[in-house]
Amino acid sequence: MDFQRHIFYTTEYLPFATKVEIINTAFTKNTKWWVDILDCNKSFSRKEIKMSFQEIMYKFNEKCAFKIIYRRGYEIPFYGEIIFSTMGNPSYFLWIKLNEDDFFELIKLFQLIPK
Repeated sequence: MDFQRHIFYTTEYLPFATKVEIINTAFTKNTKWWVDILDCNKSFSRKEIKMSFQEIMYKFNEKCAFKIIYRRGYEIPFYGEIIFSTMGNPSYFLWIKLNEDDFFELIKLFQLIPK
């Protein structure tokens, strides 16, 4: 059986404004979202923090790492994930989970291509 556990989508070619639109669209349909911080001066582990969506979006810029992933597991339901990281110290991470149907609607809407 050919089973690729996680499928990453190409995001490098996307204009910054489209990335913002993808994040905002995903946020409106999310099943769960949260923000982590990684401060290597204190720890080498990410920790979940309380931060509003508006606050984390102020940190999003063209230098951030941006990922779109279709997560498939053996015992968990399939789901989509939209992620960005500020790539600094400290580094902030936004995680947005989408159910499978909403994820594929987003993929179709933005004509995203698997790697």
